[in-house]
Amino acid sequence: YHYSVPVSKKVSFKESIIALFNRFFVFEGTSSQREFNFGLLFLIIITSAITTLVIMPEATKFAETIISHNGNIDMDALMYYLDSLVSKDIFHFSNLLNIGIAIVFSLFLVAPIYRRMIDTGKTKVFSIIAAILFVVSQMLCCGILYCLLPDGIYNSIVIILDILSIANLAIILMCVFGKTRNV
Repeated sequence: YHYSVPVSKKVSFKESIIALFNRFFVFEGTSSQREFNFGLLFLIIITSAITTLVIMPEATKFAETIISHNGNIDMDALMYYLDSLVSKDIFHFSNLLNIGIAIVFSLFLVAPIYRRMIDTGKTKVFSIIAAILFVVSQMLCCGILYCLLPDGIYNSIVIILDILSIANLAIILMCVFGKTRNV
């Protein structure tokens, strides 16, 4: 079943979400600017809601840990808690959350990014490279390398991860603001 929205049609938020889920790994067809933007907005809302639900109990625990009964901040408890947030344990909640969000964005946006690149007049090769770069940068920049690599190696490649993050943002911006070419 292929759900295709004509490029000239004004797409509603609901139609965009339906298209996003129906064309999960469908690389042909079109993704209008509006369809892509609504799909991206939906993913941002969902991941923000999940993040909030996951972090709220942690935030409550954090507040209870660092604020003493008289209302003062226990600096030792604060420093200990902040150190625990940058854990190198891949199974730490903050690392799992980052990896989960990267997987969701990568899986749901790889096909729409490819389609948007084609729809904005980019070549197939450029579109494939952009889609692959998006997935790779999402996965590498989510903290998985921080957990798996020794500090010395990680610190030496952090500039590469920064460049990948910028490339990731550039790809999203090309999709969000790219004008659909006339077909």
